[in-house]
Amino acid sequence: MKKLLVATDGSKIAGKAVEQAKELQRCFKSNVLLYTNLEDGGNYMPDDVRIKREEEPEKEESEVLLEDNRHWLKKLADSFPYPEKVTTMVDVGDVSARIVEQALREEADCIIMGSRGYGSMKSVFLGSSSKYVSQHARCSVFIVK
Repeated sequence: MKKLLVATDGSKIAGKAVEQAKELQRCFKSNVLLYTNLEDGGNYMPDDVRIKREEEPEKEESEVLLEDNRHWLKKLADSFPYPEKVTTMVDVGDVSARIVEQALREEADCIIMGSRGYGSMKSVFLGSSSKYVSQHARCSVFIVK
């Protein structure tokens, strides 16, 4: 497996998917794309990675959300066995379709995602989304429970 796309929203089950991706990267020295989508207004990244904004009150909420998610994914990327082989992407759009499109664009060998999640990006991880991705992706799909 040369390239993995890992969809995450910060939920517990998405965390399990990330841990599985770390193990696969350890075994195969894979390139990894950590992917999150702001379609529903954000996700549930841990509070300790949110950037403090007291000195930047003029920033738009969407700009802050985008920066926070980039920061969160970077911190997550640094926890992988080969962080230099991890890239990150914060996206917006129809979550299921965008995961499939991005996997094709990146020539991913496998998409790793949770079976369900919670929060504002829950549509990525509900059964209907994982079903959509597994039916439409041209690569393997690893759905973590």
